[in-house]
Amino acid sequence: CAAALVVHVILLSLAFAEHDVPWISGGVASAVVLEAGQVMPVSFNFRYVPACLAFFMVFFFKQLMTVRSPTCFLDKMCINQTDVVKKGKGVRQLGALLRYSEHMMVLWQPEYLTRLWCVFELAAFTYLHGHKQGSLVFYPLKLPLLAMCLCMFHFAASFGLTILSPLTLHSEWHMNWVSNCVHPSLRYVYLWAVYFVICFAGLYCIPAFCLWRFCKLHIEDGDTIYSQLVDFKVSRTQCFLEEDREYVTSCIRRWFDSTGRFEDYVQQELRKIVLQHRGENLRLPFSLFVVGSLSHLLIGTNFVVDCLLAGANMSAASTAIVTVFITFCSDSLALHLTLKLAASDFGCMQPGSSPSSNIVGPLATACLFSAANATGLAMLIPCIPLWTAAFVILLCTGANLLVTNPELFSKCFTR
Repeated sequence: CAAALVVHVILLSLAFAEHDVPWISGGVASAVVLEAGQVMPVSFNFRYVPACLAFFMVFFFKQLMTVRSPTCFLDKMCINQTDVVKKGKGVRQLGALLRYSEHMMVLWQPEYLTRLWCVFELAAFTYLHGHKQGSLVFYPLKLPLLAMCLCMFHFAASFGLTILSPLTLHSEWHMNWVSNCVHPSLRYVYLWAVYFVICFAGLYCIPAFCLWRFCKLHIEDGDTIYSQLVDFKVSRTQCFLEEDREYVTSCIRRWFDSTGRFEDYVQQELRKIVLQHRGENLRLPFSLFVVGSLSHLLIGTNFVVDCLLAGANMSAASTAIVTVFITFCSDSLALHLTLKLAASDFGCMQPGSSPSSNIVGPLATACLFSAANATGLAMLIPCIPLWTAAFVILLCTGANLLVTNPELFSKCFTR
C-alpha cells in the first residue's frame, strides 16, 4: 500500500504542477459534473492505474527485493520436506527457534489442532513466552486471498467506471436532464436508485455468489475452531511416527506438569485469546478492507484533483467525503452484515425447499453491497448539502462500528 500511495502522490503532484504524463492523464471521454445547478466539464482519466500496478508489483515480487524487513520463519518452507533426516533435525530444533521468536502467527486451517507437531509449536511458544499480550495471533489462511480478490475486483470495477461514467451517468445529456427534469429534493433518491441498479446488475450480482459462499465457509470455520478448542485433547492429534508422539508428549508434561494442564490452557485461555482477537464468528480484520478497497482510495483522490483543476470545488468536496466512505466503511459494513446473515439460518437449504432457495443468500449479499455503495456514490454529484452528506456518512460509520465491534458499545454502556 505504501508503494502505491507514493506513486499516486507523485502523479497527483505533477497534475497540480501542470506536468501531467499525457498517456495516463488524458481524458477517456468528455464528462461533466453538476455544480450549483450548472454542468461543468471535468476529466476522467487513468492517473490512478500506475499506483495500482505498483501495489501488485510489490505484493507479488517483494520477496525478490533486497529490502530489510522483519524475519519470518515459515515452518513448511524453512524445514526440508523431502529429506527425512534433515526434516527430523529441523523439527527437533523448533523449540530453539521459538525461544528467539517475538510473535507467533497461526495461519489457521481446520487441520491445525489435529496435527501433533502443530500442537508442539503451540505448547513450546506458550511455555517460552507465557501469556504475553499480542504475542500469539490466530489468522485464518483464506483471509489474505479474500483481500487480494477484493483488491483485483475493485480495480477492475474502477477501470470500468472510468470508461463508462463519461458515457452514462456523467455524460452531458444525463447531467442536463437531471438538472432540468429531476426536482432538487429528489435528486439524491434518483441517483441512489440508479447507482443501486448499476452496482447490483453490473458489479455484485455474479461475485455475490462467491462472497456468500465465503461467508458461509468463514462461519463454519468459526464453529470448527471453537469446537476444536473446547474439545481439545492431545491424544486425538495425529502423527506419522509413534516415537514422535512420545517425544512431544514428554515435552508437554515437562513444560506444563501434565498434558491435562496444557489441555485446560487450550480449552480456556487460548479460547479467550481467539475470542478477543476475532470475536465469536471470526470477525474480519479492518486492514483486509483497506487493502481490498485501495483502488477506491486511488480513483477517488484522483477525481478530487480533477474536480479542483476544473474549478468544481463542491464536487471535489463531495468526492472526498464519498472516497472516505467507500474506502473505509461501505464494503466492511456490507460484508459484516452478510456474515450476520450467514451465521443465521437465512439462505440455508431446508428439507423440501426448492433449488431456487440457493440464490436467496447471494441476492441478499448483492443487495447489501449495492445499497452500501450506492449510499456513498449518489453523493458524487453534490445534490444534497455537504453537512447532510457528512451526517449520513457518520451514521453509516457508526453502524459499521456497531456491526464490527459490538463489544466496544457494550463496554461504553456498561460504564
